[in-house]
Amino acid sequence: MSIYICRWPNGNFSVVDAASKEDAIERLDEEGNADVADLFPVRKFMAHFALHKEAQYLDQPVPVELESFGEDTVEFLTTRLYPVYSKTLFEVNEALPDEEPEDETVSDQERNEALSRVTGALETERKRREGAKKPDLSDDAEIRRCQKLTDMPRVLATRLKEEAFKKEAFKKKARKR
Repeated sequence: MSIYICRWPNGNFSVVDAASKEDAIERLDEEGNADVADLFPVRKFMAHFALHKEAQYLDQPVPVELESFGEDTVEFLTTRLYPVYSKTLFEVNEALPDEEPEDETVSDQERNEALSRVTGALETERKRREGAKKPDLSDDAEIRRCQKLTDMPRVLATRLKEEAFKKEAFKKKARKR
């Protein structure tokens, strides 16, 4: 099994453990059509989740929140998924004075300007991949129609058609007996 990170066109990302890229695309269908997303194999992935101190919602089956990512994961996310944000954040932090000397502090105006630049980079990341990839439509007319109706990835639509065909063939064979 391999780990894949899927960066969706809106900037969100999902992590999935799968036997192959095709398997990852099929499993990611729970969230969306990964044919239109960027899918990356990842060698090392680590995330740490913290258990909530108290219940927050009655419909929350897993009472945790993301606390941190491992160093390799942060490196991957900043360079491959969010390079514009990462570069802007670095530039903003480099431009701000170090707060080590007690007399050098960041003014509210400097802080707001820095936050505005970083927020702009975040918006850029959110839109950067929108429409960049089109669905991988099948040459088979039935599969292609199913894909268009359901926004289903090609690998899943193909597998479902193959399974339906096998099931129908099995039923026909059983009726002949």
